[in-house]
Amino acid sequence: MTDQESSSISPTAQASTLHPLHLLDTLLTDLETKDLVQDKKQEEILRAADFLLGGSILEGALSVLDSPDTIRLLQSSHRSVYLVRGGGKGSYYCSDEITYCSCRSFLERAKTDPKTVCKHLLALKLMPHFNVTPTKEIVSDEDYGKIVMLRVFVD
Repeated sequence: MTDQESSSISPTAQASTLHPLHLLDTLLTDLETKDLVQDKKQEEILRAADFLLGGSILEGALSVLDSPDTIRLLQSSHRSVYLVRGGGKGSYYCSDEITYCSCRSFLERAKTDPKTVCKHLLALKLMPHFNVTPTKEIVSDEDYGKIVMLRVFVD
């Protein structure tokens, strides 16, 4: 790509296409079209995630996936968010659609690095490929708001 071609792409578009989760998404989409056994697909995913994001984040994400009932999908008629239980007492609000997690690790690193990923976001991305199904909880809009506010004031 020449300098002229790269300057025609907006910085936001460049950052989003180079974001590690976007690159992992591309790989996951490619793997869906291949006729591989589940173990081989999982091995390819683990290699790519380790390369793109590093071993410590991958290890953390796998520990999240290994714990039962760690991930809940909270849905109301207008919104949905994943609640991913952290190592301590609380849960973090996560969205892999907008690449956001309320954990301290993500929030601190996101200030300086727009490509930040935490173990909770990686766990959400890997979840369907490792046969992990979140616990779904459907709530009213009012209850959704109460749950979100409770989380804000508890921490």
